[in-house]
Parts: sequence; C-alpha cells; structure tokens
Amino acid sequence: MILDFLIDKLSETTYPTIEQKKCLYQIGDKGCEKCVQNCPNGAISIDSKGIRIDNEICNNCGICRAVCPTQSIYNKELGEVNILRIIKEKRNPVFSCKMRDLDGNIKVSCLNAIHAELLAALFILYKDKTLYFNTNNCEDCEFNLSCQSECNEIEESSLFIESLNKATDFVKKLGISPKYMLLNDEKRISILCEEVVSRRELFQLLGKGSTNLAVNALDTIVGEDDQVSIRDYLLEIINKNEYNIPDDNEFFTFFNVTDNCNGCGICADTCPGKAWKIEEIENNISVFHNGGKCFDCGICISKCPNNAIEKAINGTSEKLEFKIKKEIKLSICSTCGKKFVPESFDQKICNVCTKKISLREKIASMDIL
Repeated sequence: MILDFLIDKLSETTYPTIEQKKCLYQIGDKGCEKCVQNCPNGAISIDSKGIRIDNEICNNCGICRAVCPTQSIYNKELGEVNILRIIKEKRNPVFSCKMRDLDGNIKVSCLNAIHAELLAALFILYKDKTLYFNTNNCEDCEFNLSCQSECNEIEESSLFIESLNKATDFVKKLGISPKYMLLNDEKRISILCEEVVSRRELFQLLGKGSTNLAVNALDTIVGEDDQVSIRDYLLEIINKNEYNIPDDNEFFTFFNVTDNCNGCGICADTCPGKAWKIEEIENNISVFHNGGKCFDCGICISKCPNNAIEKAINGTSEKLEFKIKKEIKLSICSTCGKKFVPESFDQKICNVCTKKISLREKIASMDIL
C-alpha cells in the first residue's frame, strides 16, 4: 500500500498555481492578462473570481510563468530546481524541449518557458561555459521559435528570444560577456551531449566559488515544496557578487519619493513584490524602497494618493537592498499627544483633533431647541 502511494505521488502531475496576492489582475490592475493572452492552449481564462487555469487543458508548457510580470505563477513541473542543481555537472549544457523530446542534457518543457532572469543567473554563475539551446524543428513549433543554423541571428521573434535578449543585455551591463549558441544540427548536438565532465574536473568545478555560490543560493531560496523563486535566486547571486545595478537595467526598477509623500503606507500595502516598507524610527517616518524586489508593475504609482512616487533615472547604479527614499519628521499633537505627520511647518494639532475641534464648534454654534 505504501509503495503504491509513493508511485502515485512520484507519477502525479502538478499544474501551474497562481499566488493571488502577487497577481496584478487580482490586486487591481485589470489590464494585465499576459498569461491569458500567451497560453497556447487557451487553458487560462478570467471569470468573476479572477484568473483561472484549467488543468484539463493545460499542457504544462510553462509559458505563463515566463510572461507573468510579477512571477506570481509557479509550476514544479518546469524542473527549474533540477536545472540549477545539475548544470554544474555538464561540460556542455544543452537545453532542449521536453515536449518534443529533442536531444539535450538539460530538459525544459519549452524553450519559451525559460525565464529571462533564470538565463541571467546562469550567465553570471557560469560565465566560463557556453550555454547551448537545441532549436531543431522549432520553426514548425506552435509557439513560434525560429533561428538560423549554428548562429545567434534570429529570423523570427519568440518569447525565448525576447528572454535571451533581455538576459544578455542585463549581464553585459555587469561587465559579463555571455556565451551561448543556438543549434539545430542533430549530429553536433549529439556530440556535445556525449561529452561529460570527468571526476577530476567535477571536483575542480566544485571547488570554484561560483559553483559553491550556485548551490548555496539554491539551498537558501528553495521552498519546502521544491519551488524556486527565480527573482530571489538572481538577487542572491547578484548580492553575493556585490554587483551595482544601473538604473537603466532590464529587470529591476528604482523609485524616488517626492516631498508630496506623507508616509501613508499605501505603496507598501499594495506592492506585490514587497519592495516598499514604512518604518517609524525615533521621531521620523522612513520610507524605504528595494529595487531588487520591484517588478515595475506601476501599482504603487497608480495607488499613491499624493502622486509622490517617480522612477529614478539618474544614470546611477545601486545595490539591490532597501534604501531610505524619504524621511518625514513627526510632530507631537498638542491636543491628544500622539505623533502625526504635519502638513506644514507650524502645524501643532493633528488632522484628527482638528476635525474634532471643528465639529464641536459647529455643534456649539447650533441653536438647540
């Protein structure tokens, strides 16, 4: 009975799940339907409760996860954790389509499902390796991926090519020259896959800092359900390497806060990436922002009642950490004794007490029969 249970669990197919609190459609941006628009099987739809995935139609291609702007879709079937664990052992990592059963030593559901941030992480960690992608017969694929033989010039655009371009542009800004090749020569692909890392090479590889970093970073951010946050993985690698990120990069967005800010905290309450936080430090309200957690969804800008948030495009670089964007001096209300954010330098009474005083005055001036 136990054996049957284990066999059932191992052969059980899991399907994409949506983290509702990060889904833009769910939290207010009804215009975001990228997963719906890009699902090749029409398995994702919208009903009165929001975004829904039909497991009967879903083929686990993973494209929805790759296009989601806030990475709110998870799917264990994509094997991202396995990719990150085994790539270090591959002399020639050859990514190939599992759905079409193409030759390769790293299987993915579809090349279009490889997230741009995952590619960037791999380019950073394995900068000495060339990453190969088997695009054989991709020109006939319903997902529209086409390339010329053994070169990096693309004939047609695709989600994969867009992700690849974003990843390469990003790492180049970090001073890294990414190595990759798109292949559709079956013989060459077969030869590349046959070359294995010797035990001696593997031990040497395991001794390298970048490989240790890859393993440690993965162990740090993989959840109990063996799900991996691609954003957290990339952040871990970037921060361990102490990279400064330019504000004109492809993945992370930095914001500034103007003097209109009153520290209300709506930005922190509505941000799907938890990129904002508000803290009271001594007699100040401090507004923090972390570009590493920001998905550039624009929710904070649209929700801010005082139009106090604007993108930081200064031609500068930043660490991906929480930074103080605004400090607001608190005053002590002369009436109730509570701290409040003054609207002017000489304001001595908080707005709540001011309204109460005004209401009492109105009542006192009324003729009560």
